[in-house]
Amino acid sequence: MAEDIVMKVSGVQGLGKALEDMTFRIDNASRRIVERGGLLIANSAKRQFRGDTHALPNPPRPTRRTGNLRDSIEVKDVTRVGPGSWKSSVGPTMIYGRRVELGGSSSYTTKKGTEVHVTTRPFPYLYPGFIEAKPRLVELYNSEYRNAIGK
Repeated sequence: MAEDIVMKVSGVQGLGKALEDMTFRIDNASRRIVERGGLLIANSAKRQFRGDTHALPNPPRPTRRTGNLRDSIEVKDVTRVGPGSWKSSVGPTMIYGRRVELGGSSSYTTKKGTEVHVTTRPFPYLYPGFIEAKPRLVELYNSEYRNAIGK
């Protein structure tokens, strides 16, 4: 006849509390990664602007004539989308920021009725800023999550 096996499990309440605490730490780490990572990208994008010199670097970078576009780059809309999951937007608030980054074409009519067509080439700053920030983003990610899980 088979014997009954009896097993006693203890510490389940402690395990639940430990998992809850870790979830909280991971969620906070995720928020910090999104906030600080956004600042890393924004600051790197701002460094892509060149001074008032007119000599074109290779690849072309936007100029800093007034500094308005550069100064408008910010981290916006830091939002929690779920447990441990956050998002934000990094970019300029100046309406012409997209045109500078990507280039483009437009047409308008002057007060005298003349149709004018304007095409501008791209002077990227956000994408190069992201590429420049990428190694530091990886370091931030690894550091924050390592601290959150206690390793």
